[in-house]
Order: sequence, then C-alpha cells, then structure tokens
Amino acid sequence: MEPIQLRRLRGRERGCGGLRGWGGGRDRALQEVYKGRGALRKVFRRLVSVDEAVRLLASHLGHLARSTEVVPVHEAVGRVLAEDIYAAVDVPPFPRAMRDGYAVRHDDLCGARETAPVKLRVVGRIAIGRGARLYVGRGEAVQVDTGSMVPGGATAVVMEEFVERSGDELLVYKQPAPGEYIQQPGADAFKGELLLGKGTVLTAREVGALAAAGIDRVRVYARPTAGIVSIGDELRYPGSRLSPGEIYDSNGPMIASALAEAGLTPRFYGIVPDDREALASTLLRAVGECDLVVTSGSTSAGLSDMLYKVVEEVGGTLVFHGVRQRPGAPMLVATLRGKPLVGLPGFPVSALMALHNVVLPALSLTYKGYVERRVLTARLLTDLRGTAGYVDLVPVVVRRGAEGYEAYPLFVESGSIATLQHSDSDGFVRIPEARVYLERGEPVDIVLFGGAALADVLFVSSHCVAIDRLVGSFASREGYSVKRLWLGSTAVFEGVKLGYCDAGGVHLLDPESGEYNIPYLERLGVKGAVLYKGYRRVIGLVVAKGNPHGVRSLGDIVEKRLRFVNRAVGSGTRALTDLLLRKYAEERGLSFEDAISSIEGYHLEAKTHSAVVSYVEAGLADVGVAIQAATVGRNVDFIPLAEERYDILVSRRALGREAVRRLVDYLFSDEARRILSQIPGITIDSDYGEVLAET
Repeated sequence: MEPIQLRRLRGRERGCGGLRGWGGGRDRALQEVYKGRGALRKVFRRLVSVDEAVRLLASHLGHLARSTEVVPVHEAVGRVLAEDIYAAVDVPPFPRAMRDGYAVRHDDLCGARETAPVKLRVVGRIAIGRGARLYVGRGEAVQVDTGSMVPGGATAVVMEEFVERSGDELLVYKQPAPGEYIQQPGADAFKGELLLGKGTVLTAREVGALAAAGIDRVRVYARPTAGIVSIGDELRYPGSRLSPGEIYDSNGPMIASALAEAGLTPRFYGIVPDDREALASTLLRAVGECDLVVTSGSTSAGLSDMLYKVVEEVGGTLVFHGVRQRPGAPMLVATLRGKPLVGLPGFPVSALMALHNVVLPALSLTYKGYVERRVLTARLLTDLRGTAGYVDLVPVVVRRGAEGYEAYPLFVESGSIATLQHSDSDGFVRIPEARVYLERGEPVDIVLFGGAALADVLFVSSHCVAIDRLVGSFASREGYSVKRLWLGSTAVFEGVKLGYCDAGGVHLLDPESGEYNIPYLERLGVKGAVLYKGYRRVIGLVVAKGNPHGVRSLGDIVEKRLRFVNRAVGSGTRALTDLLLRKYAEERGLSFEDAISSIEGYHLEAKTHSAVVSYVEAGLADVGVAIQAATVGRNVDFIPLAEERYDILVSRRALGREAVRRLVDYLFSDEARRILSQIPGITIDSDYGEVLAET
C-alpha cells in the first residue's frame, strides 16, 4: 500500500477538509496502514458525529455529579448549590428605615406642605444597630438613620430634606404616605421561604442574600479536578526564550481557564515532549490524581502523534478517535484506569472549538456544578458555507447593532492564535451537518466564549501600526469595545457597502488616475459612505540588518532571485507592489506574469506589515514590502520606495451610533495628531480629517 500523505492528513486539522473526498464514505471505519518504521500506523478509525461524541464522553463523566462539600459562604462565589436554601429568619428581621429622617405617624401630618408645616415634638433618636425602646405617640417624632429600626407607633419616615428642627421642636413640610420609607420585616425574604434553589450558580448577589439571611455555610457541588497536559517537542513555557521552530504553549493556559470558567479545578501537569515514556508517566500520574484529564496535541496521524498509541500501551481504551467537526476533527476520548481522558488537537483554534463543541456540552449533561455558557441570537452579516457531513464551527465577532446583535464570521485557520485574542472572536456559530449554506441576514445562535466583550464598533481595516495605536488608545480611553480586523482595503470598501464594516483604513491606488481611494467608491459601487482625509505613510523594502544582498529596488528581487514575502491579495500594499512590478516588467519588455513567476515567494502572503517584518527578521525571506512604522524596534533595515495616503472610510449609517461618532471625532483630534507625529514614517497635513468624498 502507498504511504499516506502526511500533509493531506494534517489538512484535516487545519480545517481544509483533508479526509473529505477519499474513497469509502465518512460513516465507514477509516483504517489505513503503511509500512514504515517497522510498525502499523492507524488513522482515525471512525469519525463520530458531534452528538455521538458528546453522548459518549458524557457517559464516562457520571462520577463528576456525585460529590458535594460544605464551604463558607464568603468563599462560595462561582460555586453551584447542591441543596435548596431556606431563609432561617425574616430579612430584614425588623421594620427598617430607608432614609435618614424622622419616624412619624402619617396621619399626624395631614395637609402638611411648604406653606403650612405641621409641628411635632422629637422624643429621641434610634441609631443603626440599636433596639427600638422608644414609641411614637400622637404629635411625636423619633429621629432615625438609614437602616435604623423603626419604633413602634410610627407609620412613615419623613426625609431630612422636608423638616426643620429647633431643639425638640420639628416642623414638617410634607405629608408622607402610609408606610413611606419603611421596609417591613420579611420584605426581602420571610422565614421559611425558599431563598435559593439547588443548582443555583452563586454570584456576588446570591452570596449577599445568603449572608443577609444569616447563613454562613452552604453545601455545593465539589469541583472536579481536571489534569491538563500539553504535548509537543516544539512547545515552550510563556516567558522563556524561543529557538527557531519553537512556539509558546497557549493551549495549556487556555484549556485550564475554560474549564475553570465551567466550574472545574484545573491542575497543570506541564509540557510533555513527544516521548512515549514521558507521556505515559505523566498520563498515569494525572489520572491517578484527577477526575478528568485533558491533553492537547499528538491526536492526529503524523509520525510523532502518539497519544492514542500510548493510551493503549498503558492499558487504556479508546472510546472514539475523530469527530465530524471542522476545525477540531482529530480529537479523541479514551478511558484510562477508570478515568476519562480527552485528547484535543494541538492547533489552538481546533483545541478551543473541540473543547466548546464537545467537552463542555458533555460536562453540562453530567456535572451538576457546571456553569452554563451564554448563548445569544444574532443576525449574520455575511453568507456562510459549510461542509456536507460535518459540523462547521466558525468563530465570530458580535456587534451591537441598531436592531439587535449582528455576527461577522472570522475566516481563520485552526492554528490562528489571533482568533483567541480578546480583540477578535466573541464566540462561534455552528453550521449543522444537514446545512451547507447559511444566508446573510439569517438569525443564528452564537455560543459565547467566557468574558466576551461584544463590539460597539467593528473596525475592518487595512493594517497599519499607526491606526492600530489610535484605535487602541480610543478604546482604552473611552471604554468602548472596538474589534479590529485586518482584512485589507478591498474588504473595507466591501464591508461598508454590505453593512458589516463601521469604519476602516484604506489605501488603494488607482493605476489610471494615480488617485488614492476615491475612484474605488464608484468602481465598487459603495453607497452610504464618507471618506475622510487621512495621513501619509512611507512604504518600502524590508531587508535583513546590514542589507546583505545589497537591495536597492523592487527589481532586485527578480534580478538577484531573492526570497520574497508578499502582502495578501486585496490589500493596498499588494496593489502597490503589483503596480511597481508591472512598471518594472514593462521597462524591460517582460510580461507581468513572467516577472512574478521568477520571484520565489510571490504567492507567500502575510496578513500584516508586522508579519512581513517577522519573516525577514527570522531569515525566512530576504525581502518584503511594508510600512516604515512596522520596522521600529525590529532587527531589520528599511529602504523607502514611496509615500502613500491612508484614508478613513466610514459607514454613514454607522455614524448614527454614538460609539462610531466618537471614534471618528477621536481619530482627527489633537491627541490623535500628537500620537501620529511621534510615529516614524507618518506625516499629517493641515487638511487631515477633512471629507474627501461622500456617497
């Protein structure tokens, strides 16, 4: 049998459908072997459905529901009640004054008003925390504070603002209603009343209610311990120094945090290399000390992916290996010494999606202390295509729109750590197996990640270090949630046209007129937009420190056959690069296609200017095109090529929202000018912020 192509298998984890389309339908057992290293290698035996994966995992989590414990009420926040709680006393236990003032008989004050006050005699004062030994008789008043016990005979409290006192004489200028500003005993809870029910998640509010009822200890569901293991030779702890090919372990902290949010107690067992003995030892220790073990990495079918082999070698049993979901297909569930073991994929987004789509739903079915995730309904801002036979999981940004929530999908690879950042996705939408298409405008359920900060402004933009700094400064100063998506200039025009972009930076050069941005409003049919004059920025060639190849122009990339890193199609930088390359080709009698075919890396696309710099700095490319501002503080040299204009395009409809109006005002404020003036390669003109065009 021919060896299995590893790249095709790994595509499955990247969410590009690696196993789809192979012979033998998806529901049949997929078992492949190859002759190599003297062993047989197994590939996903059977891809189970998401529902089946949840059910199978839940069937092995039943032990999590049985244990309870008693904790002090001041330590109970975030815990889940394991029993009903009844009020042992009335809350409050006495009639309580709700304002500073005087306890009175309301019928003594009939007709009292500003021009005809009623005179009463003050017979004493009751301080907070003191019993009420006084009694309010006819024509009498007792001074009280907020929270004081109201004395007998009193039927109302008159606020300090409506009285005038001289010695024991009190003039009252307002007639109170019966019971005014008196909280009756048991108003919050009466003795014997069900205060909180079993299964209640205790927040600060519930803890306060328990304490007010005199309850000092509560029985809650014990938090299961979850052992977390990160697997991979390439992983290093955050804060350590990276060598080429190494990355920081983000999965360990992420998984631990997500399980803690769900009500479990995570215990991190560290990073384990791709070594069978080390992995076996760590897994056995973890299952011996924890109720559940969750690993990340080593779940696919590469030569170094050994988790399922090690589990079987130490006596474990695979429950399933592979789920019909994208991303997150190469996950597994096994049992080891009576404990459930979950193996999540190594790529961060795959791990996050598998965790949220399988593990947490299974926990919600079995663990009584599970803290439910928030789900909201939002309207899709773009069409979404799924994959027949798979549940597609698409991260989204959620925006507060004028008519409810709106969701914009983030089309990312499963290894994209940017999707996990607070500035990006708020949650995800499921495209069911039975659907391959969700329409723009269709309402969908969004499963929110913990701590999701829904967007006040969706800033879809061409990447620029300067605008990123301005938008970040605005968000921190004004307290708005601004989601920044670096999708390129073309996406900004399309986004304003279709309604998913509130504002963004653009720098598309029209090769015919030599004008920036304005021609594209008509060419792309953008209506309801305002284009503001932005700043100028220097763009040029990024080369290694010392410019070892002697690069002076873009043509040197072709003539010296240098390795190149390009910007993404649709970005203004890519458009400018292609324009300059076309000019170079014409001057030498070459076709554009011939010129770019000789450039190694022309189709290697970086999402941001910073990514271009990183490629060159790491020695993975000899040359790239980026703005000067992106090279500040980096170990590279910069060769200026041109100066371009970076304008701000805003949706007129979005300007109806206060957050967007205030953002636009800030972008052209004196403070913004000051920030821009400090960034190398950025120039602002006197007409900065003026309207260039409206549609």
